[in-house]
Amino acid sequence: NHNYYSAECDIQLTKDNVWVVNHNLDIKSITNGEGKIWDMTYSEISKYFVDGGHNVKKYPDQKLITLQEYLKICDEYKIIPQIEVKEGNYECLDKILTALEKYEGMRETAIIISFDTAVLEKIRNLDKDIELWCLTHEVDEKVIRLANANDYAIAFNCKEYNAEMLKKAQNENIKLASWTVDNPKIYKELYDLGVRNFTTNRLTK
Repeated sequence: NHNYYSAECDIQLTKDNVWVVNHNLDIKSITNGEGKIWDMTYSEISKYFVDGGHNVKKYPDQKLITLQEYLKICDEYKIIPQIEVKEGNYECLDKILTALEKYEGMRETAIIISFDTAVLEKIRNLDKDIELWCLTHEVDEKVIRLANANDYAIAFNCKEYNAEMLKKAQNENIKLASWTVDNPKIYKELYDLGVRNFTTNRLTK
């Protein structure tokens, strides 16, 4: 749906330094193969087909895609890439930034997110302007200090929010986002508290 502002994905690094779009480190849950992505080359991963996921039977012969292929889709539909770098992936972070440069204006609009603050710190050292979101379950004093010090936004779990902490972050001009908001009631509660960025699978009535 090209009406969305952004599309989020998770990336992992293969043994031969290719960024692959996948949530889990092991490919077993989503393909007919198994093995940890960091132990496999992209060529090895490409031997397997996606057999897990919503409506997967409608899309036969799909394989795990690379970051570059995901960015091409984002460019085609004119939506902003939101890239979650999974914990412990510290190598080849510069390749993410280089991949964004292939498309006009994408490095300036892309959002990179992570639970791993070491990942965010390394990327901030490579690019002082790119938008970074610090993923956290709950907004507290510690994450507010971290966001202030490094120019991060904070993306928090919608089930674990404290209204006073959200207000404090906003008073310090920290951008807030919430995940994963599929319930309209929670969406309205957070919107009324001033949150304007939401990650959703789908908002149901």
